[in-house]
Amino acid sequence: MLRRFTYWEREKSGEEWQVEPLTFGKFNLIVGRNAAGKTRLLKAIARVVGELSGELKMTTRAVKSDVEVDHGTKVEWACRTQYFPFATGMDFKRQSEDVVERLKVASIYQLGFTRYGALFEERILKQLEQIGYPMQQISVIGEPVLAIEVLEKKRARGTPFRRLSQAQQRSLTFITFLTFLALEKSEATVLVDDFAEGLDFDSARKLTRLVWEDFAESKLQFIVSSNDRYVMNTVPLEHWTVLAEEGNTTRVFNYANSKEKFDEFKFTGLSNFDFFSMEFTRDAE
Repeated sequence: MLRRFTYWEREKSGEEWQVEPLTFGKFNLIVGRNAAGKTRLLKAIARVVGELSGELKMTTRAVKSDVEVDHGTKVEWACRTQYFPFATGMDFKRQSEDVVERLKVASIYQLGFTRYGALFEERILKQLEQIGYPMQQISVIGEPVLAIEVLEKKRARGTPFRRLSQAQQRSLTFITFLTFLALEKSEATVLVDDFAEGLDFDSARKLTRLVWEDFAESKLQFIVSSNDRYVMNTVPLEHWTVLAEEGNTTRVFNYANSKEKFDEFKFTGLSNFDFFSMEFTRDAE
């Protein structure tokens, strides 16, 4: 599990950017106004992960970074870390015989079903129904290129993955990956940018609760970014990290370094989303 992350970079143009040191727990929600650095932060972690795991060549830009992990080496942690840009499609990263490979959702579903049988499918179908997408069967079709087909409830014929709504595609992909990792008992850090993007308010709220509750006993660590008010109102403030842009630095406010501010807000009776709108850098002076 990633415990602490520090990062500084300078582009060839001379532009510098750094984020204040961050500490992480098992569940972490990264919030901040547009251009505060949410995506940039997750991509920075993913870039360090890629370089440590050998997936990426060392960057040509000037970078100083460090990670602290709970168990094992930094390289072992990096090889197990998954980066998912929720809105743009996701591949699963798997280390096999010291080689990192990428698998599409159909391949990972086939692998999961081969290893865990009906239990794998049952868990995925149950979780999809929990967030409002009832399905009764998932099949892998095609050879040699694999694809997924689902049989939705109250339908007589299967629907190809490509014809599902974007929200259904994203949810099915995400839940398939998480279910596989949980059954594998993998100690993995899951980075999710734009978590629940494209889902309606009810599905976004239910997916958030599913991650925070159904995977509480797993060995997965979640670091997710979102500006969705329904996601924010579902996640307790203790799990928040608020980013605020200040020049070429992204400042960090969380329960560890701003406990008094977080505790005071709890007594206002306002929603978590209102907490997000506070001017953190001004109040921190």
